[in-house]
Amino acid sequence: MEKRNARALLKKRLHQSGFTLIEVITVVLIIGIIVSFAVLSIADRAQDDRLENEARRLVELIRLGSDEAVLLGIELGLSSDGEKYEFVTIGEEGNWVRYQENGPLRPRKLPDGMKLEITSEDFLPPKDKKEDKEVLIPNLLFLSSGELTPFQLVIDAAGATTAFLIEGELTGKVSIRNLSAQEFASDFRGRL
Repeated sequence: MEKRNARALLKKRLHQSGFTLIEVITVVLIIGIIVSFAVLSIADRAQDDRLENEARRLVELIRLGSDEAVLLGIELGLSSDGEKYEFVTIGEEGNWVRYQENGPLRPRKLPDGMKLEITSEDFLPPKDKKEDKEVLIPNLLFLSSGELTPFQLVIDAAGATTAFLIEGELTGKVSIRNLSAQEFASDFRGRL
């Protein structure tokens, strides 16, 4: 009789010690949903990170351009069509020419999906083309005296949850800040 009770007890414990198939499927489903949300969150954050890196790079390049204009005693400009930007200087013939082909102030193309817009109250150049050759006209100037064209530059990316506003003052001070979605939508979305 004791053998029978021992077997019944052992059999009962074996049946109670595991998870049911429904419990395992439910846990796997919950983990899958959590991982999906994490991946989607990381993908959005990756675009925001790329946008922030590009905005910070642009701020540092603007500061470098301003410093270089003062140190070398030359006039520099920044020219952009919204998808790429380049530093320009006054050439021998008195027209604007590309400043560097290589080096930190070389022409740069923004990553796909990113756009920038420069607004300056003091200097709004025409966008001309001359004899099928692009004419380089700066959107803002870095003077050898240390002055800078006051400007606002907005950089945005498709799929990003934020945008960045870069502002420059006449004194040469350059600052950057995040634009909230509401600020960007009300103040800048229609222009980009």
